[in-house]
Amino acid sequence: MAYYLIFNPMFITGIGIALLLLTALNSQPIRSRFVFLISETSYAIYLCHFPVMLFVRDRLGMTGSAGIAVSIAVIMLLAVISYVLIEKPSVRIGRLLASPRTPAGTVRN
Repeated sequence: MAYYLIFNPMFITGIGIALLLLTALNSQPIRSRFVFLISETSYAIYLCHFPVMLFVRDRLGMTGSAGIAVSIAVIMLLAVISYVLIEKPSVRIGRLLASPRTPAGTVRN
């Protein structure tokens, strides 16, 4: 029973949201590097959290607080790498493709 409770995605998500809210309430959200990092990488965290938790539990055999600590560390590392190498360049390319273009030789007003 405790094993299911610790690695239940809803439990982990609840802990993450509680920590995020505590951090946001106790600091300046715009100036807090931790909150900025979480907000910028939130989609990458969402994408990789469940496979990482399963890998840590099933392949590495880590449970309890050690499993949670390793999971959080790996999730954050993968999220930052994914954000820097995939998400940021993709957004930049998307903005370039979506920006209005003027034909060569014309002047914008």
